[in-house]
Amino acid sequence: MKHLLSTILIASLVIAFSFTVIVQVDVMRDQLHRIGQLEQDNKRLRAVVDDLIETLAGIKIEKVPDDLLIH
Repeated sequence: MKHLLSTILIASLVIAFSFTVIVQVDVMRDQLHRIGQLEQDNKRLRAVVDDLIETLAGIKIEKVPDDLLIH
């Protein structure tokens, strides 16, 4: 009887540990997916910023007439 209880206890611990590992792996997979999405968003944002810098670099700035300035 003592041997059976020990076996059940060990089996329960193994199952609990396995479940914990499965949950942790699932959480890590979700985090890696989110990191991948953030990297893609970052690439898109960099492209937009690069285009904006290019556009702003091409704008010719002329002197603003004094009557348009706010004093």
